[in-house]
Amino acid sequence: MAKKLNFKEKMLKQSKWHKKRTSLHTLIAMLVVLALVYPLNHYMKPSATAVEEDDSRFTASVVGDIMFGRFTEHVAEKDSYDAHFDNVRELFNNSDYVAGNFEHPVVLNEDAVPIEKAYNFKTQPEAVEALENANFTVANLANNNILDYGITGLTDTVNTFNDSETDVIGAGQNLTEAGEIHYKEYNGVTVASLGFNDILEYSTRATDTAAGVLGADPETFLPLIQEAKENADLVFVHVHWGKEYENDIQPKQRDYAHAMADAGADAIFGSHAHVIAPIEKYEDTVIFYSLGNFIFDQGWSRTKESAVVQYHLEEDGSARFEVLPSYIEETKPSLLTENERYRTTTILRKMTKELDEADWSKQGSRAVIPVDHSHITAEEESSLAE
Repeated sequence: MAKKLNFKEKMLKQSKWHKKRTSLHTLIAMLVVLALVYPLNHYMKPSATAVEEDDSRFTASVVGDIMFGRFTEHVAEKDSYDAHFDNVRELFNNSDYVAGNFEHPVVLNEDAVPIEKAYNFKTQPEAVEALENANFTVANLANNNILDYGITGLTDTVNTFNDSETDVIGAGQNLTEAGEIHYKEYNGVTVASLGFNDILEYSTRATDTAAGVLGADPETFLPLIQEAKENADLVFVHVHWGKEYENDIQPKQRDYAHAMADAGADAIFGSHAHVIAPIEKYEDTVIFYSLGNFIFDQGWSRTKESAVVQYHLEEDGSARFEVLPSYIEETKPSLLTENERYRTTTILRKMTKELDEADWSKQGSRAVIPVDHSHITAEEESSLAE
């Protein structure tokens, strides 16, 4: 005959039974979660995206901040500097012009002393080689980190780029060199590139006799952009400006951007904020106030949102800018697809919120902004007629 349990013994027995069941249920729940989360993470992890054939007369690709130092360097040492471009390499190889903001100096001397500031970035010559291998034609040095290791670091950087196929803008050994307009012809289209820096707290402004960056002030940028417009079919201006981690456009940025556009800029590409910002179409100029990071080690979701801007010019003079949403994982960027709808939608919503509906359309996972650049082909036809 079974022993009759008292109330306390019954409660203890029931508690032990529930504990056994709880452990089993917890194990089952963990297995179910893992079964769901693992494939979801794998599905959402960015990878290389197939690139459509491009028969445009001229194609440009522009990105935001590129920083191979700090923790990014650790990733590069484990893998390679080149590997950071693996998921976008085909896109860049199909472009005539590729540019971005090079957010640090190349430092050749291990004993080089950094300037006094909160963060000092630097990188190795392999970073420049990786840009060259990724088909970068222009690197903007007009930023607040290129002088993190003083004039020595800037000199090392310029010399390293001079030994590569990638040209630099926005900094140099004197004002003349820093303000030199970069001209290059692609399939009969002459493109001018300029770089300006408005974040001068830790940057030395280039002078007639001293090395530094090209400052973003109207007295400097207006005559240079006007000169570029007189000598080129397209003028691309790269500007380091705004406030870090601020999506909103600052009044000074907008004033400067409109002045640059009036002077002749066809497109303005902003950097420094480390987050994406709205696009503005002002008259015939498209202003990308911030493209966010492109290669960087910051871990917040907002700083991992990125975009590649492509420009396509057709034979008939029609042209368009395309915004390709991108995302950074483990310091490496990848283009997003329609399958990654949440991230794609979030990035496009942030970047197009100031555009009129008539100024853009959504095509697949990208935003398309048409522009009329028929003046380029018209000038050619006029020259041929003469």
